[in-house]
Amino acid sequence: MRRLVISLIFVVLSIHCLWASPFSNETTGSIVAYADYCTFKGDSAASYVEVYIQTLLKGLELRDLEDGSVQVEVGIDAELLNTKDKIVGQRSWTIPGILPSRTDAQKEGLSLFDLFDSAVQPGEYWLNLKIRDVQGEKEDSMQISLTVPQYHDELDISDIQLARSIQRVDESSGMWIKNGYRIIPHPSRRFGESLPEIALYSEVYGLDETAEESSRFTAVFTIRDMLGTSVLTKGPFLMQKGGGSAVLVDRIDVSELKPGFYVLRIAVADTMTFSLDGVDDLVVMEKPFIRGESIPEVPGFRGLTPPESAAAEIELRYMASDGEVRKFRELTPVGRARYLEQLWLRKDPDPVTPENEARTELHRRIAHAQNSYGEMRRKGMDTDRGRVFITYGTPNDITIERGERVCKDHEIWYYYMEREYVFVFLDEFGTGEYRLIHSNYPGEVSRSDWIDIVCEPTGMDRQGFE
Repeated sequence: MRRLVISLIFVVLSIHCLWASPFSNETTGSIVAYADYCTFKGDSAASYVEVYIQTLLKGLELRDLEDGSVQVEVGIDAELLNTKDKIVGQRSWTIPGILPSRTDAQKEGLSLFDLFDSAVQPGEYWLNLKIRDVQGEKEDSMQISLTVPQYHDELDISDIQLARSIQRVDESSGMWIKNGYRIIPHPSRRFGESLPEIALYSEVYGLDETAEESSRFTAVFTIRDMLGTSVLTKGPFLMQKGGGSAVLVDRIDVSELKPGFYVLRIAVADTMTFSLDGVDDLVVMEKPFIRGESIPEVPGFRGLTPPESAAAEIELRYMASDGEVRKFRELTPVGRARYLEQLWLRKDPDPVTPENEARTELHRRIAHAQNSYGEMRRKGMDTDRGRVFITYGTPNDITIERGERVCKDHEIWYYYMEREYVFVFLDEFGTGEYRLIHSNYPGEVSRSDWIDIVCEPTGMDRQGFE
């Protein structure tokens, strides 16, 4: 098992301009810092997560040393929380760095890089990072969302690590080394004139090694723009297996791409030929990045206006936990836009397609509830029937009773899931306003005498409910 590692390097990066990105991985205040993460298969049920932190040194407080060099010192406070806002990991540390002179310390793009890794149980997490200038008074913070998957024995692929450089080395362990490669991370995910080539690293698991003809597998690298259009394809390539697993390392020239947001996509098939159609054993991993030194604002990632925030809260009501809703309300308009996008990315059932099918379905349910279940004083989505429809979808069957002399107007909705669930709605006062009085679904209101509430206890009209 790999132990927690904290290390640092200095690298000069030319970053002339900062901009809002579709992934929330940067500070926005007095200290410029970026963070990125990748997950890999662990030795047991846990998965490994690596978090890469890049802090630009320009503007940080310097301390003169006796030999004429200067020292900078960055402090980092990390707090890992689950979706219930429970702290599951917490750590603080400082990293000093020595520079030859004050002039060197002011070079544009000079950065301090940190790495830490740890075994984490699969799940959804939020990582709060506070970056401090230890020798000065500046500090800044960021929050990034982490999805840690459960890796299984069948064909699977790790996250894609975007790197500044990757070199083959003889060492088996040490700073930035994985599987015989020294990988210098690139947490900002920005590639421009000073860095026109993407270096990438990923791991493939669960490859078939039972037959001699299965000694190779196929991989394809694709870059798509934010509209989902493929703008660059590299491959397919036949790759050598290393037993049941393999390492993918490559470089992709992106100097010809127009400035903007893009997604790097790796598709792997455990076969000697490649086709997206008809391949059962296929895995796909994607990673967004930015090309260009300066790019125009992307409308989808500007700050949310008050009406847009209100609309977003409607979505969150049905797809987020109470803790996630509270966190959304605490953010700035720009933070809310990024936060909402991150939540929907995690819930996308098919990331390969441009459309987020889960979001489309939620909007369909909300529209139907608004049109079909509105009552005198409430919008359709605010009624009990509207809430149930949006939460559970279209019922498999509905029984509607109107105008009976013994029974009050009511509806019974049936859902056939792992078992049969019922939802009973009653118009108690004949005003057309239905409230949920009983369900056998866990967590919903339930009462054993609901039949007596709906119908007079004569027995004659109760037979259909028994």
